[in-house]
Amino acid sequence: YRTLMLIHTLIIKVLRAEEEFAELYENAMKKKPLDDPYVLDLFTCYCRQRDAKKMQHVAQRLHKSNPNKAFYLYWSITCMHMQVG
Repeated sequence: YRTLMLIHTLIIKVLRAEEEFAELYENAMKKKPLDDPYVLDLFTCYCRQRDAKKMQHVAQRLHKSNPNKAFYLYWSITCMHMQVG
């Protein structure tokens, strides 16, 4: 399954189809909600789209699933600041 996701990801990146990329990973997260590689890929996609609100939501999910990794909390806080500016 991960190999198929990687192939789709490469095709979408080449075509610069960011919205489809986000949709692909959102659907993948429905099947494996806390699978960090998918969540990190989705966060990166939202970064490229400059969607701070969705970035914050994903960062909060990452922090909840990995409370010992404080940098996810920093990501969330940074995304909140991006929404204000």
